[in-house]
Amino acid sequence: MKAVLLHISIFFLLFSTMIASAVTRGSSECRAAYTKIAEELERANHCTIDSDCSLLPIGGRYVAFGCYHYVNKDIKIDYVLNKISDYAQKCSKMINDSMQASPVHCVEHRCEAYS
Repeated sequence: MKAVLLHISIFFLLFSTMIASAVTRGSSECRAAYTKIAEELERANHCTIDSDCSLLPIGGRYVAFGCYHYVNKDIKIDYVLNKISDYAQKCSKMINDSMQASPVHCVEHRCEAYS
């Protein structure tokens, strides 16, 4: 009986070590992916006039990136949403905490919510 308990203890120790290693490796990959997407969203926020601006609602399971972003109307929204979706499948466990977005306009070459 002691031998069985010893084997079970060793198994759980090895298993938890492997899981901890995978989580650590995954976490740094997730941080890098998050940073890259956040930078893309930041670069996508540029305008000259109000009509350059568009609202990109994210929220839901993608709320790790905020509920919505104000971006230039000409960005490739599907590309950004696919990147966020890939990230969420691998890295995100967030829930939907988003409120309704405010209307958007251009202020000093950046798309922003009306205040």
